[in-house]
Amino acid sequence: MIGVGKIKQYGNVLDKPLNKGKTEVSLSAFAFLFSELVQYNQT
Repeated sequence: MIGVGKIKQYGNVLDKPLNKGKTEVSLSAFAFLFSELVQYNQT
């Protein structure tokens, strides 16, 4: 059983939770929407 104060060790880098800040997520979402808008206007 894992206690409250214990830190879980991850064996693989892919098992770690994502710790992205809200600014990084919103920036990538804005970049995605902008690229979709550009592609839509080119067709």
